[in-house]
Amino acid sequence: EISFSAVLIKKHPKSPTLWQHRRWCLSQPIVDNISIAEELFLCTSMAEQHAKNYYAWIHRFWTIRNCSKGDYVHLLVAELAFTKQWIEQHVSDHSAVNHRAQIITLLLSESSSNSANSKVISYLMHTQIQPFEQTIFHPSKLSNSVDHSLFLQCLSDSTRDIFLHLIAVSNALIRYRPGYEAIWYDRRNLLSMIVRTLPLEDDHQDTSICPTSSIFQRSHYSQLLATHASATTTTTTN
Repeated sequence: EISFSAVLIKKHPKSPTLWQHRRWCLSQPIVDNISIAEELFLCTSMAEQHAKNYYAWIHRFWTIRNCSKGDYVHLLVAELAFTKQWIEQHVSDHSAVNHRAQIITLLLSESSSNSANSKVISYLMHTQIQPFEQTIFHPSKLSNSVDHSLFLQCLSDSTRDIFLHLIAVSNALIRYRPGYEAIWYDRRNLLSMIVRTLPLEDDHQDTSICPTSSIFQRSHYSQLLATHASATTTTTTN
């Protein structure tokens, strides 16, 4: 039945009923040998053949969230790397941007809930994801960008690493393809996450640990969020 659903999905890749039926089959207790690689390959193929395939991305996220039997953190970091490459090549794919935001949320949750995971994530962010300098975007183009590291000093190392990496990718995408709405939505998702993650002022009284006021941090990113929301509207209108 699982094989049959794959055949049908290839013929009708945007059928929500087919994708849901496949998930139902995979969820049955007698199914204990789900291949995550096969599921992700199916999702990737259907997303490649049919742009902005929302249902394929939903299934991809379900697979990652529910079928991992190995190292969950490694899988999340690998998926973050995948979405980075995908969005660089498919800059108008809103479904991919939404999926990426959900993966980031899971990574942040893993980072904050377990100190061991936090160290693993920091290591993987530096070793498994292609260094920013080696991407198609030249770092010299970002020389006038804001130094966000100052505003993220209150966060854990892994959380800060995640955000700084994402900010660098976002900066490059916007400079390289400023007219694509999906990229601006990705930017707004990122800024919203930063605003929600930054601690309240009462959480950090020691200015030696957090020399920049948390209220100032939140204000800074809230203003950026409003600015980018306006920019998205302007870009879309034009």
